[in-house]
Amino acid sequence: MEQMLSGVRIVSGPDAVWAIAADRRRARMSPEVLDDAGGLRPAARQRLTEAGFFRNILSQAYAVTVLPVTSCNLGCGYCYQNLAQAPEGSNRPPRIPNRKLSRRGVADVASFVERQMARHGYTASTLLLFGGEPLLNPEGCLQLLTAFRDLNLTYASMVSNATLLDTSLARALEEAGLQSIQVTYDGSRVTHDRVRIRRDGGPTFDEINESVRAAVEATGLHWSVRVNVTYLNRLELLELAEELLAVYPAGRTNVYFTPVLDYGNGFRDELQFDAELADSIVAASERLMQAGIMPKYQPKVDCSFCGQLGGRSGAVINADGRLYSCWTTCGHDGWEVGDVHAGFHDDKDLAPKWVSCETSAHTDSDQERRKRELYTSIDYRLLEIEHARYGVSRERGSTATGRSVDRMTRTVEAAGTRG
Repeated sequence: MEQMLSGVRIVSGPDAVWAIAADRRRARMSPEVLDDAGGLRPAARQRLTEAGFFRNILSQAYAVTVLPVTSCNLGCGYCYQNLAQAPEGSNRPPRIPNRKLSRRGVADVASFVERQMARHGYTASTLLLFGGEPLLNPEGCLQLLTAFRDLNLTYASMVSNATLLDTSLARALEEAGLQSIQVTYDGSRVTHDRVRIRRDGGPTFDEINESVRAAVEATGLHWSVRVNVTYLNRLELLELAEELLAVYPAGRTNVYFTPVLDYGNGFRDELQFDAELADSIVAASERLMQAGIMPKYQPKVDCSFCGQLGGRSGAVINADGRLYSCWTTCGHDGWEVGDVHAGFHDDKDLAPKWVSCETSAHTDSDQERRKRELYTSIDYRLLEIEHARYGVSRERGSTATGRSVDRMTRTVEAAGTRG
């Protein structure tokens, strides 16, 4: 079972209840911390409050996603920036209009963000470089990172397919302030190279791995590996895990497995959210954990980009300066909600175009329920495996040490049995 309590995700199972805070710290509690209605007993809630679990760290910095470029050198059929499927015999699905951020555009973005921070009371910022493939405009990426230094940049990350990443560029990005890169896989080598292909049809698996290996050796960047789970690769995730272990460094890598969704561009998948899928994800995750590569448990808090109407907590900015509520609509004509010069439209005009994370995906309610229940059960199993192996939380970026989390967990368990 999963529920939300004031921004803290509560995942419960037969032997324990887990609390996951907005900053991804975790506490393991005994089942007795829940009352008959499934809520936290007062003593347990108090212990979590004292440990800072109900403090929303996302409110401390204004969160910005910028697309340095909207074009991409790959032709993945499921991408929500595709307008339709590729014509028969082609690997070039029609996409959102090509736009590239200029040096002047970087200055406009920075000026807009500065105004938004002042208007909404922020003293710091975070930056996510998105695309398209952002490294098709490396100069724009570096210019954005430099510009955001004056906006008290506290965290900078990138979503990239890594095919254009080389040692010198990786070093330059890190020196400019980049801290993390997310790279996506679509299965083990054979399946990946059927799906994540160049627009000329060429494979990418080995090329991605070679680029990442070089960047791993040259920098201290953190790596977030996203595995797109589909019907094609659902049973080969353990094989992929072994391949990832040959590339990604323990201690600064997280991996998460997520289903590919239908965004109405003609892509269809037959993935079933069943026990077989759960076992495959758990087996792959456990293998990675054995080598020190940890799963990425998601806190369930409002998205800082689209969670609040009108860009009060963050903004998604296209390469042409137009504003959008979410990654999934960015660059799509008719879905803009403002621009960096005039700011966001009035709230009354925003509602019809303000979509939030995955709400534009075409999924029925029963399918969404099955997916949510399955992934909750997967997270519970992985949390228990991690606890059995390490005894404490080991996720990078936690604001508490493993020892303090473990000490707090014992206190919460004791409070639950009293309350």
